[in-house]
Amino acid sequence: MGVRGHGTPGRDRTGTWRLRAGRAVSELDSPEYLSRALTRLGEAELARGDYERAELLLQEGLSLARQLGSLECMSCTLIPLGGVALARGDYEQAEQAMQEGLRLARNLDFSDKARDALSILGEVALVHGDCEQAERYLQEALGLARQFGNPDFVTRVLTSLGALARVREDYAQAEHYLQEGLQLVRSMHLRPLLCRTLYQWGVLSLRRGQLEVADAAFQEMLALTPEGALLEPALAHYGLAQLAASQGQIKEAHQHGEQALAALTAIKHREATRVRSWLASQEREA
Repeated sequence: MGVRGHGTPGRDRTGTWRLRAGRAVSELDSPEYLSRALTRLGEAELARGDYERAELLLQEGLSLARQLGSLECMSCTLIPLGGVALARGDYEQAEQAMQEGLRLARNLDFSDKARDALSILGEVALVHGDCEQAERYLQEALGLARQFGNPDFVTRVLTSLGALARVREDYAQAEHYLQEGLQLVRSMHLRPLLCRTLYQWGVLSLRRGQLEVADAAFQEMLALTPEGALLEPALAHYGLAQLAASQGQIKEAHQHGEQALAALTAIKHREATRVRSWLASQEREA
């Protein structure tokens, strides 16, 4: 998912989006349409990596959907809201939003929304170290994605399953998931998604001591990064920092780590905490 730089201050930009949505609604005189418009705008900001703006828009859209009693609008808004919470590291909020979103999606027979909720719940379970629950969520999400022919989402779930298998130290299974994911995403030419899968491939290669393979993955991420993106190069630099540290290149490791931390902190991404802790551990060991 590409992350763009932030332009105008959040409040001003969010106000502009709300004004556009409001104008559209005045033409249609539909509060439900306003809720849907706010959700779409929130999803756009989530894709840009502006989690603060995304949350403001999505919370407003959800509040309106609840007032209307529109279960469909609530389901559609809860999913990206959970995505925002996951990106920011608010795992409790992410789980709450996704459990409600999943319940609504099942009741409404919205398979795509159920798939999305299951994927995020799987990632939250993985963060909490509950690998068995993460496996159940992610396998169900993968089944739905395959059933309805969503190759991009198949890749997303395969990438998460690859990360799960790596945490379990089942490196052969992790390789299987990630190789399938890479094959799929390369055929779709979706660079942000390719970067996400390459990152997990690079991390797996590091764990297996395949340093040249890891370096190639992280370098490809940097080459593919869309102009103005922050998340993809930050993750690449974090990978390169760990690679340099494993080779005893302390100065280079620190430089890459600091670049990663600055970008992740700027967008208030949850990985900033991990990188900060890693840098501190490197300083203690120096």
